[in-house]
Amino acid sequence: MEGVRGKGTDVLVHRGGASVVTLTGSAGRAPYYRVEAGAADAIAPAPVLEAAGSRPARGPVPGEPGVPAYVTVRCGGMGWTLGLTEADGPRRFAESVEGHGYEVVHYTGRPGEARVECGEDGPVELWLLDKHFAPDRRIAAGPGRHEIQPGPVQVRGLGRWRITVGG
Repeated sequence: MEGVRGKGTDVLVHRGGASVVTLTGSAGRAPYYRVEAGAADAIAPAPVLEAAGSRPARGPVPGEPGVPAYVTVRCGGMGWTLGLTEADGPRRFAESVEGHGYEVVHYTGRPGEARVECGEDGPVELWLLDKHFAPDRRIAAGPGRHEIQPGPVQVRGLGRWRITVGG
């Protein structure tokens, strides 16, 4: 699915296993978009990312190699570009990472306490992902200090955020 372009709403099939999807809205007006993903037998697809504007957003596509996962892009009448990277593609961090909007990062440090900060654009949630990139459990629902474990973490928020472990 690398470099797939579309407009409006579309459903795509991915058979490559756990991946990170990156979606970029078209330039110009600030479109709102949402991406959902799930296996063929899922009752309902899970939200992977939400964003507004042309800034890229990243989210996990859960799956196992050879098993189809359906990716639904909802973007009104606006254009978009979608790309996938392997599960080892997220930025890695041991002490601190910052970003904007939805993203998948990989914590490489020891289990401990993380300080989560977010900007004025609203709160941010952190979800620990399992080895198939499916959400395992929510570890933070807003700013403050929260326990973190090594592994892939999905950040869900619309504004700026920072995660600092230790200090």
